[in-house]
Amino acid sequence: MIPRPSKVPRAARYSARDGWWQVGEVVDGKAFGPWKTYRADGSPLFEARFDSKGRLQGAFKRFHPDGTLAREARYARGKLTKLVLCRAKGPTDDIFPSSDPRASRLVFDFEDGNATGRTALDDRGRPLADDRTIPATSALGVLDPVFAGAKPDGFLASGVLPRVVSTFDVAPSQIDDFLLPCTAQPRRPLDAKRFQDLYGVPMPPALRAWNDAFANEPALLGMRVTRDADLVVEGNVIEALIREHQEAPCRSDGLFALVSGLIPIGTSSDGRLRYCASICEAPEAPTDAVYPLNLSDEAIQLPVARTLDDFAYAVALATAASRGSVSAPGLGAAYERLRGRVDLRAPMTEIEAALDEDMLGEDITGDVAGDHAEGFHFRRPNSAPTYFFYRNRWLLRLLAGNPEGAAAVFDANYAALDDTRFERVLKNLDQPWVTFYWAFHCLIFADARLDKLLAVASDVPSQLSREIAALVRELADGRRTLGLIDDFEMAKDVFHEHVANKPDEEDDEDEDEGDHGTTSAIPSRSEVEPDDDDIDAAVALLGVDDDGTAKVCADAAARGASAKPGALAIPPELAAEGAVIAWAQAEGYSRENLLLEHELEAAALGLALRGDPKILRVISTLFDDDPSLGWTLLAPWLESDRGDLAALAPTARDWLNDRDDGAVYRWMAGASVLARAGKPSDAKRIADVLEPSLDQMFGRGLGFEAAMGMMVLGEAIEVLCAAVTMLGISETVIAALEGVANADTHLVDDQRGPCSLALASVHRGLDAVLAGVRGQIERDHRARITDGQLHALGILGAHEPERRAEVLAVLKMTSVIDGELGYQCAMFDLGAGGDIASIIRRHLEPRKIDDDDSLSKRRALTLETVARRRDVPAELALPFVGAEDIPLHLAAIRTLRARGVAVPSEIAMFDPLFVEQLAAKGRNHLHAALVEGRGTYLGNLALWLGDHPDPSSREPLATFARALAARELPNHGPRAYDLRWTIRALVRTGGSDAVLDELLRHPHEHVGEQVLAYLDQLGPAVARGMVDRYQRDDSKPVRQWLLKYKNDPRVAAALAEHGLGIGDLTRKIED
Repeated sequence: MIPRPSKVPRAARYSARDGWWQVGEVVDGKAFGPWKTYRADGSPLFEARFDSKGRLQGAFKRFHPDGTLAREARYARGKLTKLVLCRAKGPTDDIFPSSDPRASRLVFDFEDGNATGRTALDDRGRPLADDRTIPATSALGVLDPVFAGAKPDGFLASGVLPRVVSTFDVAPSQIDDFLLPCTAQPRRPLDAKRFQDLYGVPMPPALRAWNDAFANEPALLGMRVTRDADLVVEGNVIEALIREHQEAPCRSDGLFALVSGLIPIGTSSDGRLRYCASICEAPEAPTDAVYPLNLSDEAIQLPVARTLDDFAYAVALATAASRGSVSAPGLGAAYERLRGRVDLRAPMTEIEAALDEDMLGEDITGDVAGDHAEGFHFRRPNSAPTYFFYRNRWLLRLLAGNPEGAAAVFDANYAALDDTRFERVLKNLDQPWVTFYWAFHCLIFADARLDKLLAVASDVPSQLSREIAALVRELADGRRTLGLIDDFEMAKDVFHEHVANKPDEEDDEDEDEGDHGTTSAIPSRSEVEPDDDDIDAAVALLGVDDDGTAKVCADAAARGASAKPGALAIPPELAAEGAVIAWAQAEGYSRENLLLEHELEAAALGLALRGDPKILRVISTLFDDDPSLGWTLLAPWLESDRGDLAALAPTARDWLNDRDDGAVYRWMAGASVLARAGKPSDAKRIADVLEPSLDQMFGRGLGFEAAMGMMVLGEAIEVLCAAVTMLGISETVIAALEGVANADTHLVDDQRGPCSLALASVHRGLDAVLAGVRGQIERDHRARITDGQLHALGILGAHEPERRAEVLAVLKMTSVIDGELGYQCAMFDLGAGGDIASIIRRHLEPRKIDDDDSLSKRRALTLETVARRRDVPAELALPFVGAEDIPLHLAAIRTLRARGVAVPSEIAMFDPLFVEQLAAKGRNHLHAALVEGRGTYLGNLALWLGDHPDPSSREPLATFARALAARELPNHGPRAYDLRWTIRALVRTGGSDAVLDELLRHPHEHVGEQVLAYLDQLGPAVARGMVDRYQRDDSKPVRQWLLKYKNDPRVAAALAEHGLGIGDLTRKIED
């Protein structure tokens, strides 16, 4: 959230891409007419005018941060005719290209857009003879004013780097003097789209800014920019990287970087080092650092910089200093800002030779167990990303066709992969460096869990992870060649033979360290990998996995949470409710590699239905540490009268004043509480949050966290609009709502609906809504027109009868979406036909194209329409009270309350609190509920019984399982998991082989698949079911299970029923 400074006009919109506030018109994607822009702090940036083609025309002025003039120019059809540059008296982000301290202004003359003359003027406007011949001892650095205000933090996003780089020469062409034969696969720059495809996540903003700034490959001190981080190849990229590695194993950096979670960004001037930006450390480490790779030594060196911002600042400053563009005083002040941030390599270290030795020092500052400074220089105690060569070095040698060398550096300490660690690995297979090591590890060591790992890796967003899985799958299925290796199986055998014959003593061949800061090629385990106790502590406290990768949690990224919240103070009388909250904090809804958000929503609703209302105060304290969870648990209370929302009103007002991480969830909660229990004056508080939120939607940041933040902010805007609609909409809010409704950018399309409906609630904004819809039609964005906009057009058009024809004409231009509810309601409101009750009923009915999710969402949106319209029976919402989709249930309750209809008090839902209450009465109560089978979330009963197995539960569980199997179950959702958790309970209870065998042979594939989820816990008593599954799909896990029990007569008998024998299984493998 970027708050608007008081000096910036209200009409200004913030551009996150450009980092400025702007007031000006955009037509067909181009600037048009007069424009004014302001820096983020509110200081003026530039004033300009653009013609109809988006070209600069007429006067142009740009200002220094202190408001004084920096440039004054005139343009004709986009070409300069005159330019005056003014020297800053303080920090600036503009360049003044003169080293003459007397020069105050530079006047350039132009002809046809090209400079034809330059005159330097002093502070009185008098011409100077030649400002470019001043002795160096008297000269000021050209870039002194730039670095006077530049800071390492956020340097790449500040826009300063491109201005600095523009003063550098272009680097000369590089000559490849590599003498070994090599096919030299073509390479290209790694752009943002390609990064998204390869890694499955957006390119980090800093890396993208680095690539953009150095696109022209400027000449830099001590390094050359790498512009070839992407391999151009048809087919499997991983296989091509391996082949490239085989041809020149200590020269090609592609595979080295991939397995380490690094991106090459530059090469040292002598060609020995590859500078790489880490993309795998944060948030385990405070930042993603920049590391040098020494390929000839198969080693990684101590990081040269704490962040890519720090490295970019250092490279720019060192290069500018080497060119004399920064004076000695300016250099000292600018370099001091890098204290504790960098540890440069020669010749960049020449920058330190010009400084006072006392400035560098040797004292250690900070905790040596974490990031700290040794004198001036940055130190990171774990000198390499966790997945570097302490694991991968032996594997890289093996893939290069050197099994003997691989065995020599292999450490058996890293071969262990217990089930706990394996499960952690599965959660991180979206990261290619994790997939690469563990997929090949499982293949080489014949790990029986390889199929499970490959199945997960084959279904992640990262193309690289999927291609690793595909390649390893081919090798596991019998493929022998791998790049230049004719027989990879033989290479594996040689490797295992040498490992088996390896002496017990430590291999000391690589103990010597290389040059400046180089770690040994095999860092000791204590240096790089923590022991298991440390790993468990890290997992518990920091939310990171033992493989050195951070858990990817979109919810945590959006809420800005860095760690799990601490234990809450729960009064004894609220112990049962507190147990549900503790379960939610511990993510009890996550099991068997599944994150079951619907279980959390059901638990939240159960607290609101049955919990002691005093627990509401405890829930409110969750917003301090985990606002996302707090919002989830609070939401159902907002549709209930059981809690004292008025008592929460003071806290709600505090939430609306918050601007810290996670504030968006607090805003939603605060606005919702005050909409129910606040005063009319609270509308101003909500508006103070809503207006800047709307501004923020006009500019989008880069990266995963920014994307998640925008998703949450979009959700919040809908909640905030609903709240101000109930409490009152001021004129200033109306202006902000109209600004979104008629905006000429697609970035706010999703927010046009709630803004338009809010305007319609006070019969305002018809022109703005019409303009917005027309603009979307003109840009061929009809599909992005929302139901809310169309509903609003119907309401506003009916309120202004004289404009009905105009509104109808626009509606008919959207006819491509004439099946949508908003369109049909608008046509009805404008007298164009239809029966509104019938229209609503049709939209509540299922369609052939619906799945459970889409149907529930459509019904919830339709019920919102019922809540607004008095000409539709409110009772249409009654069938959806108690729906298994919790948002749909809440929409039904909200509709009934809005229309004044009594809400049913009894809801048959087996949430965790209710299950515990039943269990306290006796196990037989759980059995009775299962057998009756009425209600939703019955799977929670099975979960409890599975966690507390007892033979008495076997028959009720079997009865419930058969009843579920007889229904047509979806592939996912609560009902699908009801069956899965019932099977889990049957397996844990034991003695259930008959029903499990029956379920395996069920004609519906989905039923048997739920049993196969517990394949490794099934014995030969289910042989008939397993053979039946084998006959249907011949899955490898089922075949392996049959071979495991091939000597059991029950397996032979089951195969014989289908005319098969054990030999058929083995022949299938040979085939």
